[in-house]
Amino acid sequence: EISTRDWSSDVCSSDLAISWRLMDEGFIQNLKLFSDLRMRLSYGIVGNDGVAPYGTQANLINTAYDFDGSPAFGFAPANISNTDLRWEKSKEINLGINMGFFQDRVAASVEIYKRNTVDLILNQRLPTSTGFDVVTSNVGEVLNQGIEVTLNTLNVKRGDFTWSTTLNFSTNRNEILELYGDGITEDKGNALFVGHSLKSNFYFEFDGIWQLDQADQANVYGQKPGSVRVVDQNGDGRISTSDAIDDRVVLGNQLPTWLAGMRNQVNFKNWDLSFFVYTRQGVQFRNTMLSGTMGELGSDRYNRLNLNYWTTTNPTNDYFGVAVPNPYRQAIQYQDASFIRISDITLGYTFSRTLLDRLGVSNARIYGQVTNPFVFSNFDGLDPEYNSGTFQDDVPAAIYLMGISLSF
Repeated sequence: EISTRDWSSDVCSSDLAISWRLMDEGFIQNLKLFSDLRMRLSYGIVGNDGVAPYGTQANLINTAYDFDGSPAFGFAPANISNTDLRWEKSKEINLGINMGFFQDRVAASVEIYKRNTVDLILNQRLPTSTGFDVVTSNVGEVLNQGIEVTLNTLNVKRGDFTWSTTLNFSTNRNEILELYGDGITEDKGNALFVGHSLKSNFYFEFDGIWQLDQADQANVYGQKPGSVRVVDQNGDGRISTSDAIDDRVVLGNQLPTWLAGMRNQVNFKNWDLSFFVYTRQGVQFRNTMLSGTMGELGSDRYNRLNLNYWTTTNPTNDYFGVAVPNPYRQAIQYQDASFIRISDITLGYTFSRTLLDRLGVSNARIYGQVTNPFVFSNFDGLDPEYNSGTFQDDVPAAIYLMGISLSF
C-alpha cells in the first residue's frame, strides 16, 4: 500500500507508507499463533506555518505624546518583523505492527517513531534594551522519538455477561539538537538548552530551609534561618546568575515521561458499566498556587493552603518562614505533578425490547455518569493536570450527571 498527500491551506505534507499483511504468508499461518499480523512502515514530511495573520510584519500601535503642549496620538512599532521566517518542517519515520491472538480476543498495536523538526516557529526573547521583548523566529532542531502501545482484550464472554478492556501506553523523548547555530548551546531567557527538552524548568535547585544552627552559613549568602536554601552549584560562596558563573540548573520539564490509560467495559443483560483511569508521570510544574495569597502568610482576608511553614518552634524543611528574607522562594514552587486520575464512571440500563414496543420507542437507556471524581497526587493544590493559578481550569472538575437517551 502506497499513499501520498499534497498541500493544504496551512500544512504542506508528503508521505510514503508501505504495509505487509504477514497473516497471508504460509510460514506465519503454520505457526497457528496469530489471528492477525501486519507490519507498517511510513516516512513523511510535514510543514507547519503556525503564525497569526500579519505576524511576520512590523505592525503599528497608537501611542500618546505631547505635541507642542497639546495631547496628540502618533504611531509606534508594535513588533519586529522577520522577513526570513520559514515554514517549520517535521520529518518522521514510523514502524508499526498489529497483532491478534485467540480469534482477535486479544489485539495489540505497537508504534515506534522518530521525528526530527527543524526551523521551529517560536517566540524568541530579546533584550529589552532593543525596545521589544520577543520576535517570532525559526529556532534550531528538535528530536521526538518514542513508542505507543494499545492493547484490546475481551476478557470474558459468557452468556449475557461480557467484559472487555482497552489499555494504552506511550512514552516520548524530546530533545533539542540545535538552537541558533554558531555553536550556541543555550538560551537562558527562553529556557532552551541543547541536550534537554523543550519546556524545561530552569532555576535554582531547592535545598531545604536554613535552620537555626546554620545562621552563620546562611549569613554568607545574605539569608537567615527560615529562608529558602538553594544549591551553590560551584561552591564559591555566592549565588550567581552571570553568564560566567550561573548557579541555576535544569530542574525538570513540563513534558511527561510516560502516559497510560485503561478503560473497562462490562455488560450484563441490560446493564452496562464502564470506567476509565489514566496517569501522567514524570512531569514537573511550577506550582503557581504556592505564590501570592494562597501560599504565603499575610492578611487573613484570603484562604491559604495548609502548608508546613518554618518557625523557630517548628524547624521544618518543607516550607519557608515568614518575615525573613526569601529571595529564592520560587525554588520551592517546582513540584512533581505526576498523578493517577479516575476520569469517568458510567452506569446505564437499556430498557427491554418488549417494553419499548409497548411504548412505541425504538431505544431507551437511562444512565448516571461521574467525570473526574478522584485524583491521586502529591502536588500541592487543586489539580495537578492544570497549573495556571486559581482560575477556572483549577476548580475541582468533578461533574455528576444523570440522563436518559431516547430514539423513536
